[in-house]
This record gives sequence, structure tokens and C-alpha cells, in this order.
Amino acid sequence: MENNKTILYLGTLHPLSQGFAINAANGYLQAVMLAIRDVNNRQDILKDYKLDNVVLDTQHNSAYAIKQFFKLVSNKPQKMIIYGPILSPNCEAVAAISKYWNLLVTARDLRQRAKLANMEILASETFSSEVDFHLARIKESKARIIMVLAYPSDVLSVICSAFKQNLYGPKYVWFLSGWFYSNWMFQNYDENKLNCSINEILKVLDGYFAFKGVNLPDLKEPRLSGYTPDQFLTEYKNFGNRTHLTGTFPYAYDAVWSIALGLNTTDHILKKYHGHTLADFNYKDILTRSIFQEALNNVSFIGISGKIKFVDGNRIGNVKYMQYQRNKYINYTLQVGFYDVFNDSVSINESFVAWKGKKIPMDHVRIVVVNLGIGFGVFIVFAVLSGIGILFALSIIAFNISKRSTRIVKITSPRINVLMLAGSVCCYLAIVLFGLDWSIMRQDMVKYACTIATWQLSIGFTLGFGALFCKTWRIYAIYRNKFSKKVNIKDRHVILRLISLVMIDLIILTCWQIINPLETTVQDLPNKRLMSVNGEVETFYNILVCRSENMSIWLGVTYGYKFLVMIFGAFLAWETRYVHIQELNDSKLIAVSIYNVALLSTVGVILHEFTFAEPHIAYALVASFIFFATTITTCIIFIPTMKEFVRNRKTISSNTNNNSNVGNRLWTSGTKGSSKLYAESEDINQLKEEIYRHKMIIEEMKSYLISKGIPYEGINLE
Repeated sequence: MENNKTILYLGTLHPLSQGFAINAANGYLQAVMLAIRDVNNRQDILKDYKLDNVVLDTQHNSAYAIKQFFKLVSNKPQKMIIYGPILSPNCEAVAAISKYWNLLVTARDLRQRAKLANMEILASETFSSEVDFHLARIKESKARIIMVLAYPSDVLSVICSAFKQNLYGPKYVWFLSGWFYSNWMFQNYDENKLNCSINEILKVLDGYFAFKGVNLPDLKEPRLSGYTPDQFLTEYKNFGNRTHLTGTFPYAYDAVWSIALGLNTTDHILKKYHGHTLADFNYKDILTRSIFQEALNNVSFIGISGKIKFVDGNRIGNVKYMQYQRNKYINYTLQVGFYDVFNDSVSINESFVAWKGKKIPMDHVRIVVVNLGIGFGVFIVFAVLSGIGILFALSIIAFNISKRSTRIVKITSPRINVLMLAGSVCCYLAIVLFGLDWSIMRQDMVKYACTIATWQLSIGFTLGFGALFCKTWRIYAIYRNKFSKKVNIKDRHVILRLISLVMIDLIILTCWQIINPLETTVQDLPNKRLMSVNGEVETFYNILVCRSENMSIWLGVTYGYKFLVMIFGAFLAWETRYVHIQELNDSKLIAVSIYNVALLSTVGVILHEFTFAEPHIAYALVASFIFFATTITTCIIFIPTMKEFVRNRKTISSNTNNNSNVGNRLWTSGTKGSSKLYAESEDINQLKEEIYRHKMIIEEMKSYLISKGIPYEGINLE
């Protein structure tokens, strides 16, 4: 107690004996003591109390600052609030533990506030060493605005690393702290510690921006303390040891007034509503602490440093925008703008701002995403070709069905031919479905088209080649039979074997679909990324890929099965190569078809890998190989039969013309009976021709079986 007033003690932690901030700390301390004197002289603020201050030196060391904090709170008298430390690392260390004594901690979350302001922080690095590594990570983030919160000597290390990594120039804007003193870059430059010359440092620093609080603004409103700016400076110089120290000491002066006003409101609330006073405060008093925190947030007055207001425990105030322009003022920054926080208005003097590129740079690299697709034009081309292929296959199906009773078609097993051609139709349809990507349909629907196309191509291949091989198997089974037991292999037996081959396909595809279904994923193509000449626009290229987990395994199983079917077909072709009946012997056709498919598939897979990044080219290659492999195989198998059919019809027509005299007489008679007679004569000639050909085939088959020592009596040659 002093003069019937209760003394309220503040605790101050400042680096008073070591470090670069000694001058600033002493300047703050002098301003604090001046403010305590002026507050104590007021009768309308804390009239029942008197402020005093306990000062301890932190020696510019975080660990020592914590030790001094413990000393403050452990030793009497009890402190109402801790002021400082003014150094960020020291302050962070003390703030982390001060909450356990119910002493105020306030901190500003830059990342959260940036998010609220619709600004994105691409990278945040904390460093004490390995500056090059941390700056490289910032470079990877493609950040264009780089803010460094560090002390001058540490800033120069960052700036040197930025020069070596080319993080400067028209594309980049650097922000540094605004409290740096004049000539700071020269005073802190040490050529023995930095691997950069001072000119290289200045190349990066040239044009940097800083935010700086307004120390002594010109205001029309009177200050709460009663001083004008000039009066305050005079009083400050003459106070204490009368040493004019540098630094933002007006803020320290106003901070004490803010504390006093907050304590004054707190004392009033405690007395009115809780029956307590500030004199009752102890480190376990949560109530007083919460009331004081709320009171501090409501503090608002005109101080030496301007209008004072708090938000979430943090003082807000007007800000000057500063820029370093070495060609105008090599030692310090120049004011280029002003932010009035109370009116939320910004004024920038554009003529004062110096942009390196003569224009305002972009705050980020603008990303342009290009989704590469097959394209409607390419799709239409192959859709039309596939349609032609389907019509071609359907016309051959119609031929086999309509001419199935004709000997030349019947002997080739038209039922099996229809199944083979159904496989061709499936392959043609797969071409269309593979072309349905995100340039044509919704992305979420592409996976269904991709899945159906995969099933169609796999089953279509098995139907096509499986039917051909099963037909050849029947010839192989007949001609390799060396026993008298009757061999009677009908179409249904061949179809059952074909169904067995298709069932294996269905089992593989079903397991694939259940275990690892095909999905569409967007894949970036890093090798195709393009950066514009000015570095402001980067173009990313994406493709839509239809894949599944364990894709290589499932493809291996599918391709392996197809390979075994092809090997089986090659074996049958080899074993039946000496069958001399042209209508039955498909061995040469099988060999050509296998060669055709194997060659096109191998070339297609290789070229697809090289054109993977160009979907329209990759699709055109795959579609071409499927189309030509299917079409060529269909032509090889069926065109000879159709040509033979046409040739036989011409032969029959020629034989009919040999009886022209009779025919002429029959036709010229003009009677109904003569027309009927001619028709019956033509049918007889056709039947005779067919019988003759059948006999020739049977005789040739008998000769072949006898030459091989195979008894033919038990074989059904029908």
C-alpha cells in the first residue's frame, strides 16, 4: 500500500544486456516507465491503485527468458500481467507456459486469418539452419509471394539462398518485417558467413515490401494522455536517463495505457458483480483473468501511436505500406501506401510503386488444366468403320443362313460360321465402346463403357478363333482316327466345346470384375506440362485412364489364356495340313489368321505404350488394329467360300446352256407344260452336278484314308 493505494505490479521481460535488440528494448522500457508515471498521475483511472514495474533481463535467449519468467511469478510481489518479451522466439517460449498462472496469452494465427481473407498459404517453413533446403520446398510450392518473419541477420541468409535458387525478379514479391532499422542490410552483412556478395543480396531485396505501424500519426482528435506528438517526443527525451533511443517506443507507451484501462474496467466489474477487487487477484483466479481479457478486447482510445482497438486480444492499428527501392533510397524503405484499419480502406500511390517487370505480377502461377480426349471426329471415323464391319459380318451371316443347304456352304458348318461371325460383331462393337471417353460422355459413365468393351473384345476373340479352331478340331478328330469305331461328330459337339472356351472367358472376367473392377481415374502427364514464356501460366494435361488394381495380373491371365487358345489352333492347323479337300481344310487359313492377329497385336501394344499420352492417337491405333485384324480374318475365312459358291453357280449355268436347242424349243413353245418341263430339267441337272461332286469328294477322302492306313468303313462321311 502506498498513500492508501494498492500497488499493482507488472512484470517486464526485455533483452537489456545482449543481442541486437538492446537499444529497442531499452527504448520500450523507458516508454513503459513514462506511461506508468502518467497513468499514476491520473485520478480517473485506477484511482485506488498505483502501477509499478518489475523488470528482468532475458539476455536475448529463450531458455533464459523462461527462467526469468519463473522468477517473476515465483517471487513476490505478485504480478497482474507480464509485458514482453519483445523477441518472437522468447515470447513464444514464455507464452506457452504463462497460461498455467492465468496470465494472458495472445497469439495471432496467420494461417487461419489468411484463410478467412481468401488467401492460400502454399508453404510454411520454420528454419534455424539448412536454409537452402527450406527455401527449395517453398520454390516447389510455386509460391510467388514470399513473407519472411525473421531477424535481419537471418533474413540475409534467406535472401542469399533465394539468389542462388533464382527466387527473385519480376515474378516474385518479397515481404519482410517493417521494423528493421535504416541501413539494416549493410549493418548485418557478413561476407564470412554469406556465400553472396552485397550486390547479389541487393538484387533480391530490391523491390521488397514491408508493413509498418504508424508511430506518431497526425490526428485531429486529442490523445488520452494529453500529449501532442511533439510534446510526447520532448517528454520522452527528457524522461529517465534522457537518452533518445530508437524503436517503436510509442507502442510500448500505449500498451501500458491499454493495460491500465483494462484493469480499471475489470476492477469496476469485480466490485459491482462479484464482491472482489483487483487486490484479491492470485494466479489461480480464473474469474479475474477472463473478465480482464474481455475488458481488454473492449478497450478503445486515441493513443500516441494512433487509434487503439483490440480484436481477440491483438491490437489493430493503421499500417503504412513500404517498399525498398535501391535506386531511390539505398538505405531504407519508402512509403507507397496506407491502410486505415478503422475505415477498412487502402490507398496505394501507384506512381510510387516500382515493379520490376513494369507491371503488377500475378500472385500465383495460373494453372490451366487441359483434359485430353479421343475427340469426336476420331470417334466418328472409327464408329463408321465399325458400322461397316458389322454390316459386312451380318451380310456373311445372312449368306450362311440362306445358303446353308447348299453343298459348298453346308460342308463349312454354317452354324459354327454364324457363331464365328458373332465374335466379329462383338469386336467391332468393342471399338465403338472403347471410343466413349470424357470428351463424348459423362466421366462417371466411362467406366461402364470400358468394362463392357473389355468383355466384348475378350468374348468376341474367343468366339471368332474358338469357332474356327473347334471346326478344325472336328476334321482333326476324323482324320486322326485309326480305329474302325464309327466317328460321328456333329455341330452340337463342336458348339459345346466352343461354349466351354467362352465359359473360361466368363469366369476370368467375372472374377476380375468382382475382385478388382475397372475404374476410371484422371492421370496427370508431367512430361507434357508447359510453362508460358513469362512464367505466369502453367498448363497441365490430364487423360482419363480405365484401370483396376492388379491390372497387370488380370491382363496376364487373360492374355495367357488367349495365347493357349492360339497355340491350340496352331497345333490343329499343323496336324490337318495334309487334308486335300479344300472345303474342309482350314489349316492354311488358320496359319495366316494367327500370323495376322499376332503381328497386329504385338505392334499395337508397342505403339500404344509410345502414344499413351496422346489419347486420340492411342485410340486410333488400337481401333485400327482391332478393325483390321477382325476384318482381314473374316475375309480370309469366308471370302474363298463365297467365291467358290459364285463359281459353282456359273458352272451350273454353263451346263444348262449346253442344252440350248432343247431349251429354246421349250421356251418358244409358250405352253404351260413346256415351262414346267424346262424347270424340272434344270433341277435334274443341278442334282446330277451335286451328286457328281459329292462322289468325287468321297473318293478323295477314301484315297487319303487308305494312304494313311485308316479303315474308313466305320466313319460317317455324311
